Amino acid sequence: MELERELIIQCQKGQKSSFGKLVSPYIQDAYSISFTILKSKEYAEDAVQNALIEVYKNIMANKEIRKFRSWFLTIVASRSIDLARKNIKEWNRTIEASVIQIGSNETPLTNLLDKERNAFVTEAVLALPLKYRTVISLFYFQELTIKEIAKLLETKEGTIKSRLYKARECLNHTLTRRDNIPKAGE
Repeated sequence: MELERELIIQCQKGQKSSFGKLVSPYIQDAYSISFTILKSKEYAEDAVQNALIEVYKNIMANKEIRKFRSWFLTIVASRSIDLARKNIKEWNRTIEASVIQIGSNETPLTNLLDKERNAFVTEAVLALPLKYRTVISLFYFQELTIKEIAKLLETKEGTIKSRLYKARECLNHTLTRRDNIPKAGE
């Protein structure tokens, strides 16, 4: 904590190498968070780069920073979510690729029906508001625990549970409205 404060002061005095020393202990966490949200190495790199620029500008503007790690990782998560909003088509491909294939009777017909069903699920997930889509993605596709998601998004566990519940309700409502949802093997 004291070392971080000293590095921030050095950055503000123009010692650019201090910025690298300041962020380097957390850079792997930053990439991990960004990749978890974006599911794309390239987009994660872009989001982290944008976050680093924002962090540097805020430091140079003499912004008061109390807990550097959490502040930095919050900016990374925010820039990642912003990038996800801008790249909804990429989300579509990512989620579609992440949907688990169900059914062991693999025939061309069941594969086609599975793809069609997965397309319905993907469409329903993408139709969710971002805060629900994010927790669904982190919980089901990234297999993070509620506690891990709460820590990542800096939100209470109860809020994450509530968002998961509401997201499941929305998905259930959307998917059951369709009369002809194909099921594996049918």
